[in-house]
Amino acid sequence: MPGDSRSDFREQFRLAKLGLHHPEPHHFIIPQCLKPKAYILWVVAWALFYVSTLSLEVYYNTREARRPYFIFLTNWSYILQAIVVFLDAGVTIYTHTQRKDIRNGECKTTTWYMRLLWVLFNVSNTVSVIVTLAYHVLLDPTFGYNSIYTHLLNSVYTILTLLFCAKPVHLLHVYQPIIYSVIYIIFSSIYHVTGNEPIYNVLNWDKTGTAVMYSCLIAFVGVPIVHVAIFAIYTLRLFVSVKMNCIGMQKKLMDDDIHSEVTSRNIALDLYKEQEQSPSSNSSNIVKPEGK
Repeated sequence: MPGDSRSDFREQFRLAKLGLHHPEPHHFIIPQCLKPKAYILWVVAWALFYVSTLSLEVYYNTREARRPYFIFLTNWSYILQAIVVFLDAGVTIYTHTQRKDIRNGECKTTTWYMRLLWVLFNVSNTVSVIVTLAYHVLLDPTFGYNSIYTHLLNSVYTILTLLFCAKPVHLLHVYQPIIYSVIYIIFSSIYHVTGNEPIYNVLNWDKTGTAVMYSCLIAFVGVPIVHVAIFAIYTLRLFVSVKMNCIGMQKKLMDDDIHSEVTSRNIALDLYKEQEQSPSSNSSNIVKPEGK
């Protein structure tokens, strides 16, 4: 990572940063400062948690609610975050087991599934915080039991993951959560004008001026501000990792893992050769080492 923070910041405004290429794709499947395999435990734990909470959330809300579950921004964003959690677990486990060239830092190509994860990660992070702030500022300042899961835990997960993982955050990727917000605003207007109640009072399209004002504030003011705050958390994580020499420590841990795998493979190869050279060996009992 470059040492000049000002040049690092200017780098964020290069047009290339609009895209989805990252020169170190293994950063998507490791923690910032711990042993790479520790990230597997992290994503699996969260995936199991979201399987249980999302299932209960959808079941009870669809059974008891008088309005469709899938019309609310809260539920859109909660489901999106669950998808990110499941995809993160899948990509991490697959890459650690099947794409060791990426895991070991040898591959410099960002795969399509990592690009997809990156986009959803960016959108979910910003929108989760927006949902927490908008709900408790504009709609309900209290914290009910059910609200904790859908209006608070989402932001807690976002912040913890931003601090723990090594995934990058680009300032210019702000367009991704903005597009998501605009899509929901369009959906809310279509839902209302086709004969349904307004989803939220602030998006009451019978009061077009008020609805447009809140829509613009959320999509074009709130979203960029929150995205900048998320970038600040990412920058803080990088700063702390440099101070703790996490980069050097991670390289050593990765080298140790590679050395351990090579040693195990060489031992298996030596045993195989000894069995072949032994006159009393039974060819039917010879077990070839993996990959040979």
